[in-house]
Amino acid sequence: MILVTGGAGFIGANFVIDWIEATGEPVVNLDALTYAGNLESLASLAGDARHIFVQGDICDRTLLDGLLAQHRPRAVVHFAAESHVDRSIHGPGAFIKTNVEGTFTLLEATRSYWSALDESAKNAFHLMDNLLQWSRSKLNRIHPKKGEHLLRDLVADTAEMYQTIREYKEVAFCNEIPATLKVYADADLFCCVIRNLLSNAIKYTSSDGMISIACGAGEDHVTVAVRDSGSGILCGEA
Repeated sequence: MILVTGGAGFIGANFVIDWIEATGEPVVNLDALTYAGNLESLASLAGDARHIFVQGDICDRTLLDGLLAQHRPRAVVHFAAESHVDRSIHGPGAFIKTNVEGTFTLLEATRSYWSALDESAKNAFHLMDNLLQWSRSKLNRIHPKKGEHLLRDLVADTAEMYQTIREYKEVAFCNEIPATLKVYADADLFCCVIRNLLSNAIKYTSSDGMISIACGAGEDHVTVAVRDSGSGILCGEA
């Protein structure tokens, strides 16, 4: 689960809809519903249990603390802001309150929440990494940064992000990658792909199911396979 602020605005609403459609991961959507917020933008998510909408202000520290403690998100995406130039001229106070004080309050609440997490949860709590990769891929602005990495470690670090939801669904996981196998690749891009595959595998695997990641090494390449015990898709539906 992730927490999104300003998720009823034009950019925020599109992000929330795309995120849920692409990953299936639940979203807590916090928006004050001022002039920029519009619940009609989220009409396609009406009745969807993966979308939890909360009307509220990011300046409300008590509200933020409560949401973080209740939902325990693994990431926070901050869109809430005053952005209309004409309004900044006629009412600059609202811009200072939301963009500066509100952002500070959100950061302080998030820092306090993060500090109380155990090490496993801290490692899984990425504020922007996953989202930056998503946005860069949309803009075709990804520049590969290749290096040598232990493949098993990359898979283990990525799988750890989904530990909470796997345990909730009681889905087992097995990392079958050899401990010494090294690959020359862009770690961020590789992990982004594995995140998507794992997310789908968890989404479609029922309780007491199993997910495994294995590989096959050729002379100049490595093939990685994600397998799950989900029902799968019929050939005619692919």
